Amino acid sequence: MKKSAQVFGIWLAVALFYFYAFIARSSFVTVLAHDFMQFFKIDAAGLSILTSCYYWVYTFMQIPAGIILDKYSIKTVGSLMGFSTSIGVLLLVLTSNFYLACLSEMLIAFGSSFVFVFALKIISTYFPKHKIAIMTSYTISLGVCGPVVGGPLVSAVSCYVDWRHLVIGYGILGVAFAMLLRYVVLGHAPEPQSSSESSQEEKIPVFTALKKVVASPVLWVLGLYTMALYGPLSALGDLWGVSLVSTLFGIDRIVAAVIGNMLYVGVLVGSPCNTYLAYKMGSYKKVMVLSTISVVLLLGSMVVFPKLPTPIIFAIFFLTGFCCGSMFSYALGLLEFPASMGGCVTSFINMMSMVSGIILMPGFSFFLKLQWNGAMENGVPVYSPDNFRLALLAVVIFCAIGIVTSLLVKDSKPAQADA
Repeated sequence: MKKSAQVFGIWLAVALFYFYAFIARSSFVTVLAHDFMQFFKIDAAGLSILTSCYYWVYTFMQIPAGIILDKYSIKTVGSLMGFSTSIGVLLLVLTSNFYLACLSEMLIAFGSSFVFVFALKIISTYFPKHKIAIMTSYTISLGVCGPVVGGPLVSAVSCYVDWRHLVIGYGILGVAFAMLLRYVVLGHAPEPQSSSESSQEEKIPVFTALKKVVASPVLWVLGLYTMALYGPLSALGDLWGVSLVSTLFGIDRIVAAVIGNMLYVGVLVGSPCNTYLAYKMGSYKKVMVLSTISVVLLLGSMVVFPKLPTPIIFAIFFLTGFCCGSMFSYALGLLEFPASMGGCVTSFINMMSMVSGIILMPGFSFFLKLQWNGAMENGVPVYSPDNFRLALLAVVIFCAIGIVTSLLVKDSKPAQADA
């Protein structure tokens, strides 16, 4: 019982740091996009480059993060992720040099690249198989609480506090959190290899595990599915959602920030709800297919109908996030391989999901500028509703990849996982 409580405490602490890292990644640049553009003297392309620095490092650190996590102690990995993420936040706005800011984003991404993989490694190692899907959904829900709370909070506090002081204060808070994680939570934590389940498995060498993962058609399908489903979160949730809603529908930016956050509220609610729905339907695949079709139709409606009322836009963003919460790829991947390979499996799928940001961050700005008339205001480009509509259409087409890949998923009945 004591060990179970300790393991749950470790998972909860890491999930809470996932919450912290999610705010660092999404809330500041999204809500304070105009301030960042003005402070660093950049346009939409420059802002996309700044944000994509995170995605490039985060994405390509996933495989190394999985290898490191499968090989080294959770105390070592926890220290690495905690201090790197929080110090990166602290350094982000201590300089007006755009290139140093890009390096700070890379530092945040380096630390953050371990967090989600870390949490799922703990789940796959210590929790029984029938709880992998639901614990994964709880991890996702707790993580996306970050932008749900962070977006409105950053928007509100920045009205009274200088936005740079806000970011610096958040970085200091993160350093304190990292010290707590390193010296208290993980100070006497058991090693993953000590679990009864993993000790019964033959230990697979790290690079052998990596070869198995990369050569698995099942994981490629799951990764592409997650990449497509994560598209709306990376393009709209992490960067352009507030500007799109404000410009496309003429809505006040404070209200638009709340609407943009509905994506993450939807994921928060949808992640566990979709898991329970899969249990009821006896199929992960059916929920995955329905979710991807729904996302395409929901986002497509904003392209086709440019004068939607505000409550409908709220509903579209919430339901899109709800459907994006059906990310069963991680659970299905972990069920496909031994727990000792959990780090490599999770990191591969997570890497594929982050490719959406690498593609859509610059892709969205490319379509914004494609038909831009050159209008400027206070040195910042002004984009028209038509510019945003074209960029949103590109996101819809990207999400349609998920419909194809969801049909190719090898189904696993939740009842089988309970065995």
